[in-house]
Amino acid sequence: MALARAAAALLGSRLNASFTMRGPFQMVAISVEAGRARPLAIVPAVIAACLGFAAGALPLLRPPVVVFSAITLALGLGIALLALRAARGDTRPELQERTARWLTLLLPLPAGILAAIVALAILRGYPNSADEYGYMFLADTLAAGRLWNDVPNLAEVFDFFYIVREAGKWVSQYPPGFPAMLVAADLVALPRSFVNPLLGAATTAALVAALRLRGAAWAVVLPLAAMVALSPFAVFNAASLFTHQLSAFGVVAIVAARLWAERRDAWWKHVMIGVLFSVLLVTRYEVFAIAALAHVADGLWRRRVAFIPEALLSAAGGLPIGLAFLAYNAAITGDPLQTVLAWGFPDLRIGLWGTGVDGAHYRARALQYTARWLLALVAFAGLTLIGLWVLGLSGAIRAHALRLDDLLFPALVVFFVFYPDYGGFQFGPRYWYAAFPLIAMTAAACVRSPPAVPVAAIAAAAIVQTAANLGFIAGHSAFAHALVEARSDPLVLARALERGIVLVPTHPVHVSRWQIRPLEANSLDYPRNGIDLEKPVQIARDLGRARDGALCAAYPGTPLYRYVPEGKPTRGRLEPQPCP
Repeated sequence: MALARAAAALLGSRLNASFTMRGPFQMVAISVEAGRARPLAIVPAVIAACLGFAAGALPLLRPPVVVFSAITLALGLGIALLALRAARGDTRPELQERTARWLTLLLPLPAGILAAIVALAILRGYPNSADEYGYMFLADTLAAGRLWNDVPNLAEVFDFFYIVREAGKWVSQYPPGFPAMLVAADLVALPRSFVNPLLGAATTAALVAALRLRGAAWAVVLPLAAMVALSPFAVFNAASLFTHQLSAFGVVAIVAARLWAERRDAWWKHVMIGVLFSVLLVTRYEVFAIAALAHVADGLWRRRVAFIPEALLSAAGGLPIGLAFLAYNAAITGDPLQTVLAWGFPDLRIGLWGTGVDGAHYRARALQYTARWLLALVAFAGLTLIGLWVLGLSGAIRAHALRLDDLLFPALVVFFVFYPDYGGFQFGPRYWYAAFPLIAMTAAACVRSPPAVPVAAIAAAAIVQTAANLGFIAGHSAFAHALVEARSDPLVLARALERGIVLVPTHPVHVSRWQIRPLEANSLDYPRNGIDLEKPVQIARDLGRARDGALCAAYPGTPLYRYVPEGKPTRGRLEPQPCP
């Protein structure tokens, strides 16, 4: 009771607490509007947090796929049922608009801080995924005043995922947008690990603005934006070194800017939209293409001929970065229209019968990948938010209020059915993340359209789902930290050497003693030696003892060591290797 009074005092509201026993669920009602009561489902929220923690920590066990999927779905469904139970418990008036407004305006702060804590304390700023190191590699290249690097001696032992070795050039396959932002952070002495948390906070602010511009009340904006901003999907991607947070910011900011221009037109707003589109172009090609197509189609549908001068202003705004990108391509590939990705991997084809790094694509694999991503979406976003999005989407369709922005998320889902690669390590279905925040805007329609979900019910459900999200973040942080420790073990051991080359084979990785199925660490994920191989100790791929002699000849006088993994969790040792 004392805690309830304190919470009410913090909200600046009077207390009207009541207790009603309904089975195991004890509902605590706290007044937030002139003596009226609104429920805070304390017990359901605590149970949901425990279920979320179990779901987040489940990869520490890594049971068989069928068992893992069943447990994940069961936990997600349990959380959703708890949220539904809380939502149906009371439908009395929601938060006052003034209180909801201030809480919403403060939301980017905890979102950014939580992501920064995960980035530093859990992920330790380590580029755990090969993609993340690819961005860091390109950022280091740009910071050195170069567009590519010289290919090292005996380059195959230093090959790395997604770093192209072609025509004497050694360069990351990725576009330069996000790496350029990392270089900008270097120039102002901002740690690179802080870039995405700041972008995460900015994305939350842009989402709040877009929701308000679409006509949502503050009491609706708060629970929906909180379920997005404090979801494991948002927090972990904002804590990572992936590009998806920058593309998400670009997408949400474009939508907000266009809605702003519709409300009060100004030429510079269209120029700003063009600048944001050019940022998407140099960040993720597929997000740029899908978002641009939706923007043009929506503009022509709603504005007809009046959209053309607006589009020309946007094109002018995107021209500087667009031309710089064409020059970047031309300098490396010799063709301004050929990307480094297409140049370095000419056999890459998108389609159900395409070809990727993982090999040939086909329908069964497309269904398998999509099913895995949908399961990850349940875990990282929550069925509560997904359910509200489905209700909002169906309501908007029935009310003829659907906008093409509402279709960006399903458009990304459909596009990646045809994408030939799974993408390795990820926090949720990260390829879909760019449009994920927009599902809150679609979900807001469920308040206005049938079945017209009460705002207080959304708030109660959001409390339970957010508790589950925070529990999941805690549980998954244990797994993510253990994974970083296990995968970086060869690099940690190498730091103790004064000089040498450490050979790392493809090997199984256990992140805990209870893990049933091991992960695989590919040797292509280890030669993280920087752009010039200037360090006294280098990491190389272990291609077998037959290659040791060539390595000794290419780097005479440099001692060789071989990494031998062992134990659960995986902690290895270095064995000196004589040159043949």
